[in-house]
Amino acid sequence: MFRKAILKRLGEKKFSIYLKDTYRSLSSCGDPKVRRSITSSFHVIATLLGNNCGIHLKDIFLKLLRDPKMEVKEPLLLQIESILCNFNGMEESQRSSFFHSFSNIVSDLMPSLKNWRVLSKFVEQWAHFYKYYSTFQIVEQWIPLLFSLMSQSVAPVKQAAINSLCTLLRQGIRNNQARKSLCNQLTQEFIQSNKGFSNRMLFLDLCFKVASTFSRKFYKEYFFDAALEVAQNPIPNVRIKACILLPIMKRMCKMPYDSNQLRKLNNCAILYQRDLDKDVCLHSKDLMFILKRIETANGGFEREDDLIDRRKEEEEEDMFKADEKEADEARRKEDEARQEFRRKLAEKEQEINMKTKIFGKRTKVFTTNDINPNNNSTSTIHEFKLSPRPTFQRMRSMSGTITRKKMVESEDQQNSPSKERLPSPSLNLMARQQSPKERESSPPAFPLLRSSFSAQNSKTRRYY
Repeated sequence: MFRKAILKRLGEKKFSIYLKDTYRSLSSCGDPKVRRSITSSFHVIATLLGNNCGIHLKDIFLKLLRDPKMEVKEPLLLQIESILCNFNGMEESQRSSFFHSFSNIVSDLMPSLKNWRVLSKFVEQWAHFYKYYSTFQIVEQWIPLLFSLMSQSVAPVKQAAINSLCTLLRQGIRNNQARKSLCNQLTQEFIQSNKGFSNRMLFLDLCFKVASTFSRKFYKEYFFDAALEVAQNPIPNVRIKACILLPIMKRMCKMPYDSNQLRKLNNCAILYQRDLDKDVCLHSKDLMFILKRIETANGGFEREDDLIDRRKEEEEEDMFKADEKEADEARRKEDEARQEFRRKLAEKEQEINMKTKIFGKRTKVFTTNDINPNNNSTSTIHEFKLSPRPTFQRMRSMSGTITRKKMVESEDQQNSPSKERLPSPSLNLMARQQSPKERESSPPAFPLLRSSFSAQNSKTRRYY
């Protein structure tokens, strides 16, 4: 009923005016059935609001995901892709904080999600998360969750995790080095570890998915030799499943470039004919019949699957070139930042040398963090402390203070008639240097100054 009212009557413009508060109160209702009805229609309302979904429904969505009742959260998880695509239109700062909060909620939610049907459908939608997260975020947040699901969950959840992992490996991880390290991690986790034959079986399922998702060149570079190693596992069920994979691998070989890999594959098929297990021998007969009918490509006429593979290989090369361009751009920016720091460092050293020539010796040592606080370099530069000589500004302030003090004292002396005026220190000094006879014969020193000092009651001052 609420959904019909939104779709048919009000629409996007009037939602915030009439129904936003009501919708928020219903999402906080104490009855779980009411909250489940809200989550069941949440993806419809989010689609209706479009790019404005983040303004109106962001807080409500995160609150519903934190609901203690799993039955309330399940409808959101089943429609998570159609919900998240509407939140992708927010501003960059709000968008990054929202998706970061969402990933943290999901990591806390996974241990309590026991319904494998809901979990498998939820994990399948992770294949679209490359639209919302960067390469670093996918590697750090979502790949570990996929690895844990592939190791501990039931078979449908494992298959969903494999599908999402392959899609993220191709579309989401845009760094070639990170892609290589992840492929190596897969082989170490599911082949070289001692966790039982189920991991080997799961690795073969992964090989099937990689063969259909990536190009033949990528598969031969990272998974061909590992798959042949698993095909020689002592568990019969693993070898039986490898019989289905070997014909797909032979179609990837191209003579004469892959002659060594083709020889290893034929040797493995021959060993299956001599296998001690009856079921493996039975499957080996069908395997040899199929392998004989497969013709390896030798650079002649291209079949339809060859054209599809060439298109995949071109797409991967374009992605690798884009990765290299991004890496070169990052290295260029890093070099520019380093050169800018060195320039500032040289300017600071030049300033310090000038201070050394003017004021004296070095007295203190400080690190390069004083120039750039974000720098972690351990190199040191010497700072120089100024000598205690009075600067021009200090002398100027001192002289001004002394002058003002003398003027105040002279004014006080002029305004106090009862006190005798003392002669000037310079006059006293000249009087001491003259003899008594010279003192009587000589005229008074500085008569103009004396006449000016004697005019106590004059209203105007005379300056000479």
